[in-house]
Amino acid sequence: MSDHASALMSFAEFARHAGFKPSYVTQLKREGRLVLSDDGKAVKAAESLARIQETRDPSKAAVAARHAAARASAAQAVADAPPASAPPSPEDDDLDAGLQVRHDYQAARAKREHLSAETAELEYRKLCGELIEVSALQPVLAGAAATLCASLDRIEHDIVPVLVGLDEEAMRLQVREYIDQIRADLAEGFAKMGRGEF
Repeated sequence: MSDHASALMSFAEFARHAGFKPSYVTQLKREGRLVLSDDGKAVKAAESLARIQETRDPSKAAVAARHAAARASAAQAVADAPPASAPPSPEDDDLDAGLQVRHDYQAARAKREHLSAETAELEYRKLCGELIEVSALQPVLAGAAATLCASLDRIEHDIVPVLVGLDEEAMRLQVREYIDQIRADLAEGFAKMGRGEF
């Protein structure tokens, strides 16, 4: 890379130099993927291009290795730092801030990818019929409960007249058939729900 690439550049100059659209450079700045001058008004081109490359795809092992090396280097820098009475240098602050920004970006991106995968799995399970929206299930269950209550309320009108004059065994048979019909109606309602006919 030329000496020009390692110099400070305005955001527009950096966009032209790197072949980026100005809006993409703005996005990179917002995401903390640019290395800026102390006053934040210029871009350190070489360092910024390196950071953009490092943060391009967090799932790649090479990126993780570079990040681990950077963290190890930072830890070594802390171990080699002067005693606590000496004020930290601006370079140390820049290194810590850069590592924190990279870590935050990687963590946010990993979380977003995880949530996206979870959402895709839920959608797939819904398509397979393994999951149902609770809001769709509530009216079905309310309808089943209403059907059961209505059937129980009709017992005295539906079954008692049929039982008059029957012996005990015949009465049991009639009551059992009535209850079996109630069960069948409920089962059919739930079967329709399973077929998506609700």
